[in-house]
Formats: sequence, C-alpha cells, structure tokens
Amino acid sequence: MDTRAAAAKTPRMPAQVPPDPSSDPSGTARVVAWPPALRAVAAVLQGLTFAFLLDAAWLLSLDLADGSDRAPPIAVVVIVGVFAAPPRLLLAVLRAAFAATVTFGADTVQVAQHRVRFEVPRASIASAQRWLLPLPGPGISLILASGRRFGRALETDAPASRFGPAPAEPTRAAAASAAFAEARAQWHRRSLAAFALKYVAFPLLPTGIMFRAHQHITYGGSFGQWQMYGPAAYLRSFAEYLIGTAAHLIVIAAVLRAGLELLTLAGTWIAPRRATLFRRAAELGCRWLYYAGIPALIGLSFLL
Repeated sequence: MDTRAAAAKTPRMPAQVPPDPSSDPSGTARVVAWPPALRAVAAVLQGLTFAFLLDAAWLLSLDLADGSDRAPPIAVVVIVGVFAAPPRLLLAVLRAAFAATVTFGADTVQVAQHRVRFEVPRASIASAQRWLLPLPGPGISLILASGRRFGRALETDAPASRFGPAPAEPTRAAAASAAFAEARAQWHRRSLAAFALKYVAFPLLPTGIMFRAHQHITYGGSFGQWQMYGPAAYLRSFAEYLIGTAAHLIVIAAVLRAGLELLTLAGTWIAPRRATLFRRAAELGCRWLYYAGIPALIGLSFLL
C-alpha cells in the first residue's frame, strides 16, 4: 500500500487554539463586594491616607528646596504612623470584612460573602459596567434588566466580560476604564514577598549608609557610639534611623505610585488601546525610581 496515498487520505486534526480566559464564564474570582455607601467610605479612607502622605512629601520637598527642617524624621514618623496608617488599616479591615468569592456559572453569577450568598441569573444582567474612577480600586457594577444596580459594587481586576455583557453603547470613558483595569490586572501584582522587600529589606540599605556616615561624623568610627556609650545606645540610634528611613520611603513610594497611577489613568483615557504600554511603563518606572533612584540620590548627596 502506498504510504503517501494513505497519509493523504488521513484527515488532519485542527490546530488546538488556547482558550481566551476572558471568554470563559466558568471559574471563580476574588472580589470585595462593597455596599455602595461603604464603597464611598473606602474611597474617602484611601484619599485621606494619600492626603497625609502627600502632606509629608510636600514638607520634605520644601526642606530640600531651602535647606530648612520643617519635617525632621520624627515628624515624618508621626505623620505616617499616627495620621496615614489608621485610615489605611481601617480600609484593610473593611476589605477583609467584605471580601467575597464570585462563582461564574453558565446560568448564574453567585457572590458568596461570609454567611451571605447572592445568586444573580445571567438573563437578568443587562450589562457589567466598569467604574469610571477606580476608587478604592478598579471594579464593576452590575446593571440589571430592571434598570437597577445589583446591591454590591464589586472591586476586582477580573475582566468585566466574565460578569455580564458589555454596555450596548459604551462611552469612551467606559472603554478607558475597562482598559485601565485589565492592564492593571496584568502588570500590578501584589505579594507578601514584594511588600517585605520594599518596606522591610530595602530600607536597610539607605539606613546602613546614613547610619554609618552618622557614626563616623559624630563618634569617629563605625562603632564609635558602641564603644563610648555601649550597645544599647548604639542599637537605639540604629532603630531610630531605621524607623525614620522606613517612614521616608513609605512617603516616597506613595508619591511615586500616586503620580504614576494618575499619569497612567490620564494616558489610558486619551488612548485606551495603549493601556498596556502605559501600565508597563508605570510599573517599571516605579521600580527603577524607587530601587535605583533612591540610592542614586543618597550617593549624590555625599558628592555635593
């Protein structure tokens, strides 16, 4: 038998195309299911946190500009720890309290929130609309066929197409909000390891540099204070430097994040199709300015 003829008669299997995750209605997603009033409270808490941090940043910038001492380390620690931290912690508590799991079924969308479960038939969902302002984060509102909104505003980075159909006539702002949220879901990843690196491990580098310089200038050597006043005084000074440096870095990181998020949002509203490019530039910019820019500024301060 001619093997070439047999091969020609054998039907070829079609190429396997990987499924598009956004078109698959099945699965689950973690969300924060906000009652509308509490979503407004959460947005205010987030705004308060950034307002206090921006105030500290403004004082620090004035100090750099004219060499004054409006914001000594203890003042920055107080602003961060006493004023900025409580609304941020309360926001985290509220997010944990209203955390929910959405289960996407073929016929229903189920929102399970602790002991409360909501089941919304897909047939009754007219559209899934992205929030125009991503506060306290990107999210979705479900518009029901009756014209009313579902009783929970869902803070999530998940694609809106998993929750329901897109609005019949989406506005430019809606398209930009959707593009902003989807690009953010791809590039803005949070993890405990990244948090520990940013706010625990990395502050040791500038702390070590500045503390060693302080020891040499004030006590004549790296362990001058230890030798003159004992280990307790030395370790206390190091702890003060570390806490002050960490507070300064929190302020700097908040300013960088807020500024680049605003630029990303503005760019996405102007050109929604370039949302991924804007987001990637923002995330890489945050990392380079924080992890490379801060050591560079410290080095520059010793040269000037």
